[in-house]
Parts: sequence; structure tokens; C-alpha cells
Amino acid sequence: MPFQFEGDIIAVVGLTRDERGGSEYHRMLAEAQGTPDRFGGEPPRARPAEALPLYRAMDAAIRRGLLRSSHTPTLGGLAAAFALCCIGGDCGAEIALGKIPIDRACGTDALLFAESNSRFVITFAAERAAEVESAFTGLAFAPVGRVTAGGRLRILGARGWLVDAAVADLRRAFRAPLRYL
Repeated sequence: MPFQFEGDIIAVVGLTRDERGGSEYHRMLAEAQGTPDRFGGEPPRARPAEALPLYRAMDAAIRRGLLRSSHTPTLGGLAAAFALCCIGGDCGAEIALGKIPIDRACGTDALLFAESNSRFVITFAAERAAEVESAFTGLAFAPVGRVTAGGRLRILGARGWLVDAAVADLRRAFRAPLRYL
């Protein structure tokens, strides 16, 4: 479900790990290096004991009407999830990469493109922040940004803006492969 309302808080639920093996990101790198069959690395791993409480909290938050949108970043990672949510809602977003919940230090590419399981990008109204935070007590949860009306996706890294792209440009890039179908 795409971002919908300007001013909504964007949060990431679940841990991002350096799990890019077999990912779209590693496939792209392998293709660029002329080795399209070598896209290894640490693949995403299922962790049922961690996932179950997270999924229960997500279910409860949805049933209580706390969330305005939810998206899983399993294909392409958080960068793709943020872009798709902006494209779908024709909204912008400002994200602080350093606030993403991680299990241990990750490089910028892992934060953007890891395909770790049991994660969600969610949005909720600012006035419901205390309720949402309470719903995820004890779980990996962090507000990472806000939905904007500016028509731009901006992702802030440690040294400045890593991404500053017009949503219209993201939409064109997303649709470009469809012209070959």
C-alpha cells in the first residue's frame, strides 16, 4: 500500500541485516561486472522466533486502525520500498537512513538494498505516534522519516543526501522495462 498523506510518519519495523545474497542489488552488480551467474553473498534467513511477535504486533496495529500504509521491502530492499510507496501514492518522502533498526553495523548499500525477511515500511498519522510506538514495544521499530508533498524521495545518509530524486523520474524508471513486454 503506498504512502498516502503528507505529514504521516514513516517507520521501519523489523531488523535490517547485511543480507544481500541473491538480491536484486547483487544481481545488478554481477550483470555490470560481466558475471551474471555470480550474485552471491549472505542470503536472507528466516527467523521464526523473531518474526512471530513482529507479525502479531503488525496484525494488532492493523486491526486497531493505527496504520495508514504497509509495505514489505523484500524485493529490492528499503530503497525500492520507499520508491514504490512514493510512486504509488504520488507523494514524496524524507528518510534518515541512520535511524533504520539494524542488528549490527551495516554499510550504506546493505541499509538500502538488503532483502532481510520480516520487515515492514509503515506509515501512520503523527497524532497516533504514541499508540503505534506502544504497539511495537520490545520489537525492532523506528520512525525514519515523513511523507511529503514535494514530489521528491530524499534519503539522508551519514554524509548528506544519498538519494534526491523526483518521484516522476522514479516512476519513469520503474515503467521503462514494461515497454518491452
